[in-house]
Amino acid sequence: MARVHRSWAHARALAGRWNGSSWSRWEFAARDGETHEFLESDTTCWKLLADWGITPGNGTITRRAVYSFESTIAARWRRGRALLLGDAAHTMPPFMGQGMLSGIRDATNLSWKLAAVLSGHAEQRLLDTYEIERRPHVRGLIDMSIAVGETVLVTDPEQARLRDEKLRGGQLPRPPLFPCLVAGLVRAPDAPDALDVAEGDERPALQARVALDGTVDRLDEHFARPGWRIVTRHRLPDNLFDAAQRRLLSMLGVEIAHVTRGRADGALLDIDGEYDLWFRRTGRKAFL
Repeated sequence: MARVHRSWAHARALAGRWNGSSWSRWEFAARDGETHEFLESDTTCWKLLADWGITPGNGTITRRAVYSFESTIAARWRRGRALLLGDAAHTMPPFMGQGMLSGIRDATNLSWKLAAVLSGHAEQRLLDTYEIERRPHVRGLIDMSIAVGETVLVTDPEQARLRDEKLRGGQLPRPPLFPCLVAGLVRAPDAPDALDVAEGDERPALQARVALDGTVDRLDEHFARPGWRIVTRHRLPDNLFDAAQRRLLSMLGVEIAHVTRGRADGALLDIDGEYDLWFRRTGRKAFL
């Protein structure tokens, strides 16, 4: 593993409301010489919480843990039959809650590719797209997590006051969108930037309300199983795919979803017109 990011100064405390009005979370930076046993003791915990008016009479400690965090990313994620994912491939600070989620994305990206290779439906080089697609996304989220950490872990009182004023006044810049796929199956590494269309490439698909046979729900909820789906603005002609392409679509279990503002047999009705707006704004006729 190779550490790729700088460290930062720790604030003494960070408090936040989690999971509704009945649960809160506090994080305290450990000082030199403080042991796990000292920090996790009842006496220390209640003393730290006293500044917020939390006592054994009005609160309950449900969990306590001492941990450290850093930002790392493995130099290589694949060597032959061995592949890394999750914390084995990367670690990140907890400020955006993206550590475990990144591991889930790794598994989602890799699992269907492994299945295709092991079943003989794809060549082994398909597995090379796993790191090509996932590494830039993870690196982008690590950068974003560090930026959030540097915002909340301010130790200088005057800097903290100025930060709070900017937050309250809406003067801080909007956070960036999550990273998108930049290469791999979706796009070759040397694809020109001209292909980029805002909100039209490499981001999670729109999940808007659609109706089918009198049932209204988000699009994915109308399908019995997860998997590949081609969502189209117009009904696809029967001769669009040749025999080899139809075999590939069948092997991958690809389903076709025709979404329209008008009524058509077997089509999903675009209740709020969100898909129609997306198709018109991006100029696309379908997406995967």
